[in-house]
Amino acid sequence: MCLPALSDHLAVCNKPCRNGVCVGLDKCSCSVGYKGQQCDQDVNECGLPERPCSNSCMNTQGSYRCYCDPGYNLMTDGSTCTKELECSSASCQFACQIDRVGEVHCLCALGLHLAADNRTCEDKDECLDSTHLCSRHS
Repeated sequence: MCLPALSDHLAVCNKPCRNGVCVGLDKCSCSVGYKGQQCDQDVNECGLPERPCSNSCMNTQGSYRCYCDPGYNLMTDGSTCTKELECSSASCQFACQIDRVGEVHCLCALGLHLAADNRTCEDKDECLDSTHLCSRHS
């Protein structure tokens, strides 16, 4: 009886691939963040010429994490930091929002409206405008 000859396309690894899969005769394909013959070496993404973070970078096992300097916030992409826009500089009485241009606008709670100073809130008389829900003589 004859046995088939071993070929290079068989996925047989004498040493296990720690962070990857065996793809050939003693050949590993490493998961992202790992390197080496058995995928047992961590890639230091923070030390690469093209840094993954706009501010501070911390290497982790198989990955990395970005941090922002004080006064900056991490964006949803997980790598970009943008300058913190502070509502406190507007001295709003209740709350504020920042528009797309970066301007701060004060906000008021339901039943209140913005006063002439554009910072404080005043009671809104709903009976004087068309938004009231009262019947005609109430």
